[in-house]
Amino acid sequence: MNIKKKLPFYYVFYRSTLKISILATIFVGGLLLIRGTWKEVLIYMFQIYPFLGLAADYFYKEVTRKNEYYFYYNVACNKLELWIAAFVQAFFVSLVLFQLGKIGIGV
Repeated sequence: MNIKKKLPFYYVFYRSTLKISILATIFVGGLLLIRGTWKEVLIYMFQIYPFLGLAADYFYKEVTRKNEYYFYYNVACNKLELWIAAFVQAFFVSLVLFQLGKIGIGV
């Protein structure tokens, strides 16, 4: 199956990772707020989102939603491809938010 047909499935998978990854990032940001200002914490949250957020979601899906991958296997998307695509999307979203945050915060 070519990549153009897989892109919508990569996007659907990425959207399914958002709830847990954003909650994990906000939780860590709240813990970091104890040691820094909200501006610093916001910058850190944008930097750790693709790594920590997706890692938290990966462990969540491996424990609770293993059967969700069968939907993607039926369209020839394996687990590694899904997570790489989710990381790339999260990285670019985080990069854009980081740059917008620097402009808005004035860092």
